[in-house]
Amino acid sequence: VLHQQMMENRASYRQKLQSSQDAQHRQAILVQKLQAKVLQYRNWCKELEKRLESNSDSHPHLRDHKVEQNLENVLVHLEEEQQRCENLGRVNILLRKHLDKANEVNGALQEDINKLTDDWSRAKIELEHKESDWHKERELFEHYRQSEHDRILGIWRQVVTLHRHFLEMKTATDRDLSELKADQVRLYGSILINCFHVSSDAQFWETKNLEDSLLRC
Repeated sequence: VLHQQMMENRASYRQKLQSSQDAQHRQAILVQKLQAKVLQYRNWCKELEKRLESNSDSHPHLRDHKVEQNLENVLVHLEEEQQRCENLGRVNILLRKHLDKANEVNGALQEDINKLTDDWSRAKIELEHKESDWHKERELFEHYRQSEHDRILGIWRQVVTLHRHFLEMKTATDRDLSELKADQVRLYGSILINCFHVSSDAQFWETKNLEDSLLRC
């Protein structure tokens, strides 16, 4: 956003500078034309004065009304042209002031453009540095994320393996316990049978001994 704003400001200043330079160029051309026109009027006025002096020197006897009227017309026209020449001179001075003012504005705009260019260059360098730092941080983060992903995946694989081993051990333990219970049942049955046999034998011998005792009596 900052880069775009600085580019827009720079373009705006350049447009103002170009407009000022164009106006300055037009004013300079106009001043030159006015100066040429003033010089032309002055030369023309001098030529009229020379003509009047020449006519007065060549024909001193011409004093009739027509000559005086023509002379008055020429003098009036000459005065008008002189007045116009003075007006053009004042306009020329005014335009020169405007041109000087335009030069000042042009210089100020050029300074602003130079300052804006320097600011834009510094901002561009700073932005490039920040972008480089951002890329480095992104690479570090991607490396860290991949490392964490690999570590978690390894732990998960270990958990799965441990769970499988636990199930295998549980199955084997359950099988061993079942076999042990069966062995206990068989052993218990065998013990009962043996106890029964022992008890039967004891009763038999006890009965027999009793019978033998009775027979001896």
